[in-house]
Amino acid sequence: MNFSFRAHARALKFLAVSVAILLWCAPIFSQTANGRISGTVKDQSGALIPGAAVTITDVARGVARNLTTDEAGAYSAPNLIPGTYTIRAEFGGFRAFQRENIRLEVAQEINVDIVLQAGAQTETVTVLEEVPLVNTTSATLGGTVSNQTINDLPIMARNFTNLLELRPGVTLNLGNDSGGGGAASTNGLLPESSNTYTVEGLTGIDPYTGQNVVNNIGVNGDAAALLPVDAIQEVNQQFNTKAEYGWKAGSNVAVGLRSGTNNLHGTAYGFFRNQDLDARNFFNTADQPKTNSSLQQWGGTVGGPLKKDKLFFFLGYEEMSFTVGSPNRVDAPFTDPGMLDCTGSGASFNCTPKLNSVAGSRTPDATNHFMLACLATPAANRSPQSLSMLGLNPNCSPGQNYLNPNFFVPHGGSDHGASANPRLPITAYFPNNQTEVMALGGLGKVDYQISDKHTANFFFYRGSGDRKDGLGAQPSNRYRTHF
Repeated sequence: MNFSFRAHARALKFLAVSVAILLWCAPIFSQTANGRISGTVKDQSGALIPGAAVTITDVARGVARNLTTDEAGAYSAPNLIPGTYTIRAEFGGFRAFQRENIRLEVAQEINVDIVLQAGAQTETVTVLEEVPLVNTTSATLGGTVSNQTINDLPIMARNFTNLLELRPGVTLNLGNDSGGGGAASTNGLLPESSNTYTVEGLTGIDPYTGQNVVNNIGVNGDAAALLPVDAIQEVNQQFNTKAEYGWKAGSNVAVGLRSGTNNLHGTAYGFFRNQDLDARNFFNTADQPKTNSSLQQWGGTVGGPLKKDKLFFFLGYEEMSFTVGSPNRVDAPFTDPGMLDCTGSGASFNCTPKLNSVAGSRTPDATNHFMLACLATPAANRSPQSLSMLGLNPNCSPGQNYLNPNFFVPHGGSDHGASANPRLPITAYFPNNQTEVMALGGLGKVDYQISDKHTANFFFYRGSGDRKDGLGAQPSNRYRTHF
């Protein structure tokens, strides 16, 4: 009896622990950044050939996948690293068949059917024809953006997500972050319900916002973590995807990373721009310095073999420093309301500049008017220290109908309409609100060809971003992500 009770207790504990573990598990989908090559082997009469030997070789890494066609004459090689491949097929009584320069893209499935010709097996028929561009085996649509395209096209902050608009039906909401990242909408859907994002097959969706966690804005416009541009092999965006790509109706954006090869290779880069060649903002008047606009971006990659034809590594790192000024209108009160003609009642007045005693006309034009809101007593929430520092009248401030900024006298100015180009004696001003962003990201990848049938891929990424807004010291918004 005691034994039975203890057995039941152990069973209940085991069940409770199992349920707790399952509750902590996060959903994961079976998508991958790797591709697949499949097809059939036939003779010239169209008869299927079972038992034919098919070898698929990764040209850059020298890794070969050896296959044998099944009873239906079919072969399939899944989980292939994107790159260039060669296919060779052999069977007794037929010439060997070889097809070269087969380009496999990220998350792509290619169908390559092989026709063997009767003859000596020592002879080889080599086909150089490219694989057809139209995929006749799947209803999935989309396209691939290569690493060369990402590097060659002028994109803001070299952010690959800005290239998603190259696909029909995709629009970007750039948000409010200085790096240009934003949310993509597909076929009119809301951004948070449009797309799934994967990096090397791992889902990269923020469960709170529903958006991509790499190269994108964070909550409240925080700076985003960067995926090093030179570390990206390709970006494949697919529409009308298969069920394996999950739970969003728009598209799947699959990012594939570069891998090491048998040759040691690497890159180092740096990009710089500033405000010298930028146009002025509407509120950045000619008598004011140009607003700050500075971008520095640098990084590098390195990859190669740890063991030739077997084990490969790849590393990438990138940093971006972005400083941009954004002139903002400040509704500061007047210190000299005597320069205005105001009509109205209560606390709202319609004001125009008074006649200029020197120019004999209104300053600058009687048709230029704006609202002046005045309070009987100073607002309780206005800081006396701030008002004293700025020299402002706490009772009055302009409304929303404002003039061209070139009519405003900068704070502390004295030309109250007495010059040939008169301007209003307004202490309101347009300060340059500066945003500073520092984002970085680093990754490592290892590919191991265990055998003809087994491969292992290891990938790690960590990124962070710091953003600082406003005039003076304010707390930085921080964004962290890792895979």
